[in-house]
Formats: sequence, C-alpha cells, structure tokens
Amino acid sequence: MTGKTVANTKPTRNTATTALALHRPGQGLGSRRRAALRERASRAVNELIVAEVFLVQATIESASVLGDSLRHMREQPEALTDVARTTAPRLLQPYKDRFEALRQVRRSLRSHRQG
Repeated sequence: MTGKTVANTKPTRNTATTALALHRPGQGLGSRRRAALRERASRAVNELIVAEVFLVQATIESASVLGDSLRHMREQPEALTDVARTTAPRLLQPYKDRFEALRQVRRSLRSHRQG
C-alpha cells in the first residue's frame, strides 16, 4: 500500500456500479443463481433445526440417565464405583445416536438431491 488509509479511499465507479447491479432485479446475480443460493440457505437452516432437535432430545435422555444413576447411588452408596463406571457410557450414548441419525439424514438428503 502507498501509505493511504482505507478510510480515505473513495469507491470507484466500478465498485459502486457493481454494488447497484447486485441489488437490481435481473442484473448482477442471475435469478437462477439467487434461487440456488436461497435453496442452499434454506437447506442449511433446515439441517440446523433438525440438529437442534436431536441435541435437545439427547440432552433430555442423558439427564434422565443421570437422574436414575443419582437415585441408585442414594439407595446404594457402596455401589458408587459401579454406578460411575456404567453411567458415563450411558450418558454419551444419546448424543452418539442422535449424531449418527443426523449423519444419515444428511446422507439421505444429499443422495435424494443428486438422484
């Protein structure tokens, strides 16, 4: 750079023209390209919603497992080691299951779009 700061530079006519063209219907991005971009954004949002639902389900299931384990430890304090050993995998399993389900949904959607 030649010592000028970015704040002092003015946009050129090309930059301004390009910016306007992108916002005018029928110019800039083609209508097909805009539709494709809208479709991709919509799919991304849908996948995010499905992922959030799976996360909530897994959290609820995991909390249930934790509650059961705490109840068992209150009833049989001497079984603390056994409960701790068996609870950890059971706490993670709902997340693993939902993540695998999400991957299958994404694969299915991808193959449906390509086919």
